Amino acid sequence: MRVLMLSIDRTVFNDESLVRGRTDAYALALGHLDTIVFTLKKHGITQVVHTPTLTITPTNSLVRLLYGIDTLRLLNPKQAYDVITVQDPFEIGLLGLCIARWKYIPLHVQVHTDLFNPEFTRYSWWNVGRQLLARFVLRYADRVRVVSERVRTDIVKEIKTLSQKNISVLPIFVDIQRFKNATTPVGISERFASFKKKLLIVSRLEKEKNVVFAIESFAQSTYKDSCLIIVGSGRELSALQQRVSDLGITERVFFEGYHDPFDYYGLADLLLVPSHYEGYGMVIIEAIARGVPVLSRDVGVAVELGARVAFDNEWPVTMDDILLRGERSILISYPYESWQSYVRSWRNDVASCLPIARRLAEVSMHKPLIGFIGQGFIGKNYADDFERRGYNTVRYALEEPYLNNKEKISECDITFIAVPTPTTDKRFDDSIVRAALKHIGHGKIAVIKSTIVPGSTKSFQTDNPLITVLYSPEFLSEVTASYDAAHPFSNIIGMTIDSDVQLLAAEKVLSVLPEAPFSQITSSTEAEIIKYTHNLSGYTQIIFFNLMYDMAHTNGVAWDAIREALTNDPYIANRYSNPIHKSGRGAGGHCFIKDMAALREVYELNRSEDTAGIGVLRAMEAKNIDLLTSTQKDLDLLQGVYGDVAPL
Repeated sequence: MRVLMLSIDRTVFNDESLVRGRTDAYALALGHLDTIVFTLKKHGITQVVHTPTLTITPTNSLVRLLYGIDTLRLLNPKQAYDVITVQDPFEIGLLGLCIARWKYIPLHVQVHTDLFNPEFTRYSWWNVGRQLLARFVLRYADRVRVVSERVRTDIVKEIKTLSQKNISVLPIFVDIQRFKNATTPVGISERFASFKKKLLIVSRLEKEKNVVFAIESFAQSTYKDSCLIIVGSGRELSALQQRVSDLGITERVFFEGYHDPFDYYGLADLLLVPSHYEGYGMVIIEAIARGVPVLSRDVGVAVELGARVAFDNEWPVTMDDILLRGERSILISYPYESWQSYVRSWRNDVASCLPIARRLAEVSMHKPLIGFIGQGFIGKNYADDFERRGYNTVRYALEEPYLNNKEKISECDITFIAVPTPTTDKRFDDSIVRAALKHIGHGKIAVIKSTIVPGSTKSFQTDNPLITVLYSPEFLSEVTASYDAAHPFSNIIGMTIDSDVQLLAAEKVLSVLPEAPFSQITSSTEAEIIKYTHNLSGYTQIIFFNLMYDMAHTNGVAWDAIREALTNDPYIANRYSNPIHKSGRGAGGHCFIKDMAALREVYELNRSEDTAGIGVLRAMEAKNIDLLTSTQKDLDLLQGVYGDVAPL
């Protein structure tokens, strides 16, 4: 892809800056990135940066009002782009929208601030206008990337024309491991050694950051053997220093100026985030990664990451409580395994603006030969759909008339494998998948559709180094399989190795699948867990609704009224709210029974220390066996998985 980016971050011209490193990585992942940066002549930036994949051009404008005109002047009218991405939905977003309409390309908008927070417009009249501008730009954006679930929720609520499928949450990357191991230089530690507790603020000193509120709360704290360390600079410095003096706490408050906060997290007992609004709040995740507790107003990712959020009048007492308890924080989850996984996610988000067929020109010009191993209801319906869409296919199965196509499979560019992966009372069995992979031609792509336990695809790739092995879960219901194959709600492609070769293969597979509202390229293990989570969330719902059904009857009330209320509850997935389902009760069918048994088996193997979790899975299995046997439902399938059926 060739992508045009409009930016306001001048540090990208510094070869050693984090922004430059990030931009270089984006360019490499995209193929080519042309970046135009808003700069003024007084900044003295005139040199254009050129690499094989990246071009960075300053506007070098006389005044800010000329940014737009100078950007248009710099654009080559004959240069074609696939996508334009802009770093905010305000002035630069409006310019991006104009260019997108001129070039007939999709507009990708990045949102890093909580622009619909009431505090955003209360802060300045200028922000009132910027919010109105954002409403216009976001209405016409093809895709919007936000940095927190909070921002996404607000945007979807405010911009009615923007659907959930066109907005994604892609947090800012933080090197978690670096902050986990943060240590404080001896010189800094010694300066604050006389204080029993150290409170920390890492912030620009601007009005919207509301640092004065944190200072006043600190002054009200009864924990007097403590100090407040403020790392950051800005226009509010003098006013804040005066307020500290007025409160009589000059000896306990230290203004450190602009520094890398890394050096301070190691000594902090509490981080304060008093901002009026934040889109993300990177310091929150940095502190929590180090184990530092966070007291925050309800901004950014504070709630999502488990920071202590308190009303303004509760800050002093909450501050005292955290310090008295000596709390430490734990980072429960983080979306990126590595810097490379973040770059891949960003690249995929930009790519999702394009119709899938445009992402790989080769596929548009020459349709690959598509193979299918297995012609059960999954393999058959996928093959039928590919043929309807004009692809040449080869089907191989152990039944006529496909039995004679074994040799032809090796000629296929992409082969989908949808064969049985039975779970018996002995073990989960993936031997049929392993045998099918032997038929794939060298240099070709194999896509596993069969349900397999996490980690399997990586093992398949190790055993078959001459082919590319990917995992793509299927979400077909047996009764509606033909429609589901043609109208997927989600296309997931899992890579076994984080490499350019695998990414290209994943893009190629994604480009031949039918369009879906949501598409994602991820690791194969993540894709495998997505499949199990999808299937077994249904299993869990069935068990729970059956328990509530029995509770209703025990109390002499009918289930119908309860079910009607559940059906109209937007917060409850109610597909399985009818406990009498398909000839009996319980989670039956070819998938539910075997998948639960396989998941419990691999969970016991990988998480043997989690006795409570294992107990939950075993209890659900036992209850499901009871429901199925009591209504004589799918007993043959039950016996195939568990042998002589008995509660676990």
